[in-house]
Amino acid sequence: MAQNNGYSDRIAKHYRLLVRCIDPSEQLLMELSFDERLKEGISWVEKAATDDDKNARLLKTLKSNSTEAVDKFIELLQHYEQHHVAKVLRLDDVGGVMSERHLELMRNKKGELCKYLDPCVDLRNFLESFDVLTRNDSARIKCRESDSEMSDELLRILERKPDSAFSSLIEGLHHTQQPHVAFILTGEGDRPITDRNCRLLDKSRCELEKHLEPIDSNLLDELLKREAISERDYYRVRGKRSTSEQSICLVDILKRRSQRAFDCFVEALKDTRQQHVATMILGVNGTVTLSDISAEEQAAAEADTLREMNNQDLLQPLHADGIYSTAEYGSIKIRFSCVLAGSLTKLRELYEKGTIDELLDEQHGHKFAGRGLQSMKVHISPSEFEKAESCALMTSEHRHLLQSAADRFAASSFRVTQGLLSRLSLCRRRQRAILSQPTEEEKSRRLFDIVSRQADSAFQQLVDALKETDNLTVANHLHNEHHAFPQYPPSAITVLPGSTMKTTNQFEIKHLPNNQQVSSGLYILFLVVSEDNR
Repeated sequence: MAQNNGYSDRIAKHYRLLVRCIDPSEQLLMELSFDERLKEGISWVEKAATDDDKNARLLKTLKSNSTEAVDKFIELLQHYEQHHVAKVLRLDDVGGVMSERHLELMRNKKGELCKYLDPCVDLRNFLESFDVLTRNDSARIKCRESDSEMSDELLRILERKPDSAFSSLIEGLHHTQQPHVAFILTGEGDRPITDRNCRLLDKSRCELEKHLEPIDSNLLDELLKREAISERDYYRVRGKRSTSEQSICLVDILKRRSQRAFDCFVEALKDTRQQHVATMILGVNGTVTLSDISAEEQAAAEADTLREMNNQDLLQPLHADGIYSTAEYGSIKIRFSCVLAGSLTKLRELYEKGTIDELLDEQHGHKFAGRGLQSMKVHISPSEFEKAESCALMTSEHRHLLQSAADRFAASSFRVTQGLLSRLSLCRRRQRAILSQPTEEEKSRRLFDIVSRQADSAFQQLVDALKETDNLTVANHLHNEHHAFPQYPPSAITVLPGSTMKTTNQFEIKHLPNNQQVSSGLYILFLVVSEDNR
């Protein structure tokens, strides 16, 4: 066997380039092993742990083999769509390989790319049609479990492709409605969703699952019409069985889309009568005032504050109460997003007590002490709280009551009628979604589920509508359970002398013996009936 062949010098000269460009696919190595001259060496190559290690062993095997053996290798490179590597060996032409600039860009941006890239079948088919990917490449990508893992595999494969693959990737991203991913590589077009909004979707995930209506509200169609989601995204959401599953699927999609898509989502919520969900996301807006500081220093401090605080969680101690705050461009504006039941009430309480000012000054005031700053104060207009409170999410208590009503009455004689629905603030699409259910039980369950996803004011509206349509049993269940006395263990209840306790569904105090008065302070409310009324 020849110790030096016609390709030895080129292998040595372009060794590093060849190591990173050759794709040592299973098919390529298998076919090389059929050549008796390479059989033993390929067996050694296949035992390497990484592709780069395989290539290093492969090049050592080829360098010490005959010219004819390398010719066979080049022939197979061309057969397996690695023409750019074949040109390096045969013509000493490196012009076709992935450029260092593009390679470095893909590697440096890999974290962001894997976070936002959707390696969907449409993108893979596009790249196959331009001979960027082979069928084997697509199969390797498809077998990965998650979108992030599929994206990682796609990028690994592209690193070994010719330089033209980079521009094909950019074109494919635009073709599959992913211009925000192309932005990561080119700096042009739509930006990906901000880290702040991505975190906000994560933090409000549970509430969105409970309150969002992707299908019945027409939200999904609006997002498709505004090109905020792709057709594939649309059918992925519609393919989920329950409203909760549809909501979570949509949230996960939005986290990988553009900031424009997120903004469209918020606007579409308002247009589909989900203002209460939009308000939860947008939050309560305020401004920050810097005291005891000159106008000139104030302007400089504002600029510094924005650079230091923009898009960051400002008051982390509030996270436990589901309150997330960020500073925004334009002036020292601050936004509080309240993503848990009770968060808005807690925010108002902390604001009125001055606790918000104390926390802000404690965590950020020291950064500007050198400018003479004495304190930082937050101002939130009362109308901001009023607007947010008017769009409050359905409380956990009301959601529980609606669920219990569904379990108790859906399979009974309760019937959902057009007359009942006409008394509710439900759009025609939601009404059709209820009435189109195949059974009376499913109609009832859909009604209670849809109402549970509305603003909290919809609860009392349903109770009133049930009364007006003579569904008194259901109305009384919702109303009486809502106003029922708390339940206490027997040991916590004391019966006054001369009185008796009686279990009854009618909570009315009949008699207190000897005109006794119940003392003020902390006490247990109990039911007393006289001997005559037992």
